[in-house]
Amino acid sequence: MSIPAEAFAEAYAMALPLGSLVRHRGNWHVLVGDDNKPTDLLVLEGADKGRLFNVNSNMAKSFAVVAPFGWYPAIESPQEATSEGNTTVALTLTDQGIRIIGGRLDHGDVEYQAYRIDGTLDSAYSSYGPGLRFASWTVELFHSKRPFQSMGKLFSVTASEDTRR
Repeated sequence: MSIPAEAFAEAYAMALPLGSLVRHRGNWHVLVGDDNKPTDLLVLEGADKGRLFNVNSNMAKSFAVVAPFGWYPAIESPQEATSEGNTTVALTLTDQGIRIIGGRLDHGDVEYQAYRIDGTLDSAYSSYGPGLRFASWTVELFHSKRPFQSMGKLFSVTASEDTRR
C-alpha cells in the first residue's frame, strides 16, 4: 500500500488542530484538549497506549497528518462489541457519537477521560457510560474532498485494560 507523502509534514504539536494524528517517539498519538486548546497527546499504540501526556512548547517537531488529509476510525466487520468495561483506546460508539477513552496516571490512580474523534474532551461522558466498545479498530487516511473513502490504513489500534505502568 502506498500513501501520498504530501499527507504528512513535520510540525509542532501545539500548532496543530485538535484531533490531529501525530507520530511522536515512535508511536501514533491523537492531539486532544478542551476549548480548542491542545493540552495532551493520547497514545494510540505502543507500551503507553491509552495514556495521556501533556503537550508543551518544548516538544520537538513531530511527523503529523496534515490538511487537506485527515483520518477516521474504522472497524473490521464482523467483530464482537461489548458494552462493559473501562478500556482505554477502545472505540466506543455512543448515541452522541464516537468516543475514545484515555487515562491520566495521577498518584497511582488512573483518571479516565473521554474524547471525541475531533480531539475535544467530552466531560459529560463517563468512561463507564453506555455504548458499544470495539477492542480492535484501524486508523484510515482520507483526503478532505473524499471523506470516508480510505486512502489506506495507517495502523491498527488494540484496546488496553490498564494504563498503570
